[in-house]
Amino acid sequence: MALLWSACPLVLAEEPQLKPAIKNSAGGGGQPIALSASHVRKDVGAAKKMAALRWFDKMALADPQLVESITAYSSSASILARHPHLDKIAEADPYLCRRLTRWRGAARVLARNPKAYKVVARDPEGIYRAIKNDRSYAKLLSKNPYFNQMVVENPELGRVLSRYM
Repeated sequence: MALLWSACPLVLAEEPQLKPAIKNSAGGGGQPIALSASHVRKDVGAAKKMAALRWFDKMALADPQLVESITAYSSSASILARHPHLDKIAEADPYLCRRLTRWRGAARVLARNPKAYKVVARDPEGIYRAIKNDRSYAKLLSKNPYFNQMVVENPELGRVLSRYM
């Protein structure tokens, strides 16, 4: 064992360096700045990058205002609606369904997402408004693999769908 430690003295001396997950050199002098919710509201590119992150659900739980900032843009809202952990993001922001269905493209993507049933269960008002504005969402939602679960959890959704289909 002592031979192993003496052969690799650099392993003991160096500690791993932690790097920030997202670097944005918009700050002066090329220095990276921290991305806050107010910054994401002003920067579409940062909103798209953040919405595409696989672990965005953990970021949303830490700072729910990030979800509101990302859904301020239609393109980043569509990317967020495709997120595989959309149900966990909905736990962080109770109005996620309303925020996503504000945009036509994001509403279509949300209706196709298999995790949409948990988002709709937390805030059904958003999908009701989307269906009332455009009946094609009802057809898309009925093709969702968890459509039966959505109607069982929320019978009012079944009534709205039957009225507009």
